[in-house]
Amino acid sequence: MDSDDDVSMNMSGNVSGMMEESMNTSSVVMDGSTIPNYVMQESSVPSNHDSPTSGLIARPPHLEGSLDNSVLDTSIAFSFGPNNSFQDVLELTIPALPPPSMQHDQLLRVAYKCQRRGLTQTTKWLLELASSLHFLPEDSVEVPINNDMDDLPTVELVQYMLAKTYFDMNEFQRAAHALKECTSTCSIFLRLYSKYLAGERLREEEEPDPLKDQKRNVNPELTAIRKELKSLIVSGCRDPFILYLMGLVMRDLGLELKAKEAFIETVSAEPLLWCGWVELTNLCSNKSQVNDLCSVVPVHWVRHHFHALAALELYAPEAVSMFEILCASYPTSAWLASNCALARYNIRDYEVADEVFTQLREKEPYRLESVDAYSNILYVQESKETQLSQLARDVIKVDKYRVETCCVLGNYYSCKGAHEKAIVYFQRALQLNRKYLSAWTLLGHEYLEVKNTKAAVAAYRRAVDVNQRDYRAWYGLGQAYELMHLSLFSIYYFKRALQLRPYDTRMWEAVGSVLQSHKRYDEAIRCFENLKPLQEGEGVSSRNVVSTLAYLYKLTQQREKARKCYESLIERDESGKILVSDPITLDACLFLSTYFLEKGDAGQVNIYANTLMSAGEKYTHHARHVLEQLERRGSDGERGVSPQATRLRSVLNRMSPGLFDSIFYDQEEEEYEPHDVDESDVNDEDDNDILLDLSD
Repeated sequence: MDSDDDVSMNMSGNVSGMMEESMNTSSVVMDGSTIPNYVMQESSVPSNHDSPTSGLIARPPHLEGSLDNSVLDTSIAFSFGPNNSFQDVLELTIPALPPPSMQHDQLLRVAYKCQRRGLTQTTKWLLELASSLHFLPEDSVEVPINNDMDDLPTVELVQYMLAKTYFDMNEFQRAAHALKECTSTCSIFLRLYSKYLAGERLREEEEPDPLKDQKRNVNPELTAIRKELKSLIVSGCRDPFILYLMGLVMRDLGLELKAKEAFIETVSAEPLLWCGWVELTNLCSNKSQVNDLCSVVPVHWVRHHFHALAALELYAPEAVSMFEILCASYPTSAWLASNCALARYNIRDYEVADEVFTQLREKEPYRLESVDAYSNILYVQESKETQLSQLARDVIKVDKYRVETCCVLGNYYSCKGAHEKAIVYFQRALQLNRKYLSAWTLLGHEYLEVKNTKAAVAAYRRAVDVNQRDYRAWYGLGQAYELMHLSLFSIYYFKRALQLRPYDTRMWEAVGSVLQSHKRYDEAIRCFENLKPLQEGEGVSSRNVVSTLAYLYKLTQQREKARKCYESLIERDESGKILVSDPITLDACLFLSTYFLEKGDAGQVNIYANTLMSAGEKYTHHARHVLEQLERRGSDGERGVSPQATRLRSVLNRMSPGLFDSIFYDQEEEEYEPHDVDESDVNDEDDNDILLDLSD
């Protein structure tokens, strides 16, 4: 084996987590041929892949070593401005869509090539897009479909057609064997691709229990295929299909940077080879990486679709407008319509997403792609249980052995509360396709429902293996570790989810709540301060968030900010009377009565204390105490606080901020809090006297 083939067989095949990869598409010249670097060099930087670790509470990969606060810092600065927008790149670098007749011609030419090589998913995408174009009959052109076979010798034609028949029957090893003597580029690709698929099937058949943290099997054909592909590329072969297969091999070997370079050359050689664009999308973990591709990929109209898909995969809100624009140009495209619904689902616009999927089901009742996502939308809408039941019956009639059907049935039984049965169907989906992301994530949710935390963690980790951009898996891991009371781990995983969804209120709330429970109040405050405007922007009530913020401000002695928050929670009727609608209002009155007692504002104290008099025993006791303190005031405004109590507050708060409040103010039987006094008013030498007075 050549030294260049001596690589670590890491079968992650997934997106690099948060690592920025610099794009280097330079090449070297050998024997008169230009050879890409990804063929000549090994990557010295391993993939930053968060693969499952052994053990239930094993440390996250980025936390090996000490678990200090700096590693888990959540003070992330997110920008929501136009600089992070995909559309900035779209407007500058992508040409307008050509006439429909020209697109139709180009799509058919490439679709025929893909069909002859067994790339069925790409063929389907190209033909569905071509069929959605509308143009006048006189604008149509006759497309020659035999130009792809020019490099196929006549003596190989029969053998190639026989091998392709074996391939279509899923007899991959037999197809590869039938082409062992063929030398044309088309035949070589089909032979090596057949070997690749045969190795993938063998790998999946021999893989151990996927829920156990064992080493993943590898495709046994990868090294041999790579060696042969390398010799072809070194000899000057630049066939886009050969380059695409090289990218797949590099990806499965864990050499993601080299895989990205191979896929860039693939789409540069044939811009309409959609599978190359899909793989590039899978290798981009953030917007900046997508934008970096603009300088190295061809300027072609298909990049409209690429950018829209990348925005969807990265959960970017821009995906909605991108797909809506494309739907106007391809009005009957089922793929675009379903992705438009998914984009709506990602921004939690469930009603519109439901409407789009309903219309799509009416037009194509036998289409199962993305139907599991449709069941997710119906699941989160509690009033749609009947529609979910009908959808489950419909998909069973179409194909009960499809992975999407199993996921729909799993959602149906979960909605009915039959979580054990739901687990069975999600496991069945994974038996059909071990890399089906939605099934892994939903299986983790079900394990959490039945309190099987260990299995939930394993399922979520496998989901992250499949796609590190799945924020639901990261969020699920955070929930699982929170249930196990492992705050540091839950913070780490919630933070990963937050990095993927910085505009999602649920992510900020999860991180803030865990930080609060871990008594990291300053960081929790920053999270809830970011959460408040997001909720207001969505038109969602931020009352609970404001209440939490006020409480955190009180704990950290930011009493003026706490006062503003609590006052914003007070609702009044037309006459100005306080409306007590929930316990939040009572808590606000409780704090404000004490706050204004400190400030000497008798009018405000009476308003809030009298409101508390009609509440429960806790609030009534506090109100009486505050009013009693108010009555003790003299005409000169003296507040009735003893010098010893004032000095005690200063001493205790110097020892630990908020210590006095936690001892005295939060106790039901003595809810009294003296006014703040500057620490300079108390001499250090008097501290011991104060404590001695207490003992007396």
